[in-house]
Amino acid sequence: MPLPVAATPGCQCRHGGGRAWTAQLRLLFETTVHRKPRKLALVRWYDDLPDTQLRPLEKLEGMSVLRWAITTRDGKLCNHYDVIDAARIVGPVLLQRNPLRSDGRHFFHNHFVQRGVLEG
Repeated sequence: MPLPVAATPGCQCRHGGGRAWTAQLRLLFETTVHRKPRKLALVRWYDDLPDTQLRPLEKLEGMSVLRWAITTRDGKLCNHYDVIDAARIVGPVLLQRNPLRSDGRHFFHNHFVQRGVLEG
């Protein structure tokens, strides 16, 4: 069964014992670092939208509102991509574009939808 048009697969990642971060998995690859094979992932990060920026309809129980993360490089704003150890990926999540915002940068993460949805 194909994913709905508005759905975007994402993944949860952990750094150390800290909180989970949400990212879009762009590429999995394997390389050698100091003669040891390493499995790495290229990800594009999402940020949680602060509560002060949420609209009334976005304050749904069990939902997070995310947006593409932005960072600064050489004094310019750019999308936040990163290469991480693939072992930091905890599992998949299903994100849905936020229909309340027309910029295409905002998503809902429903915490009640788990792995089975993506494994179809």
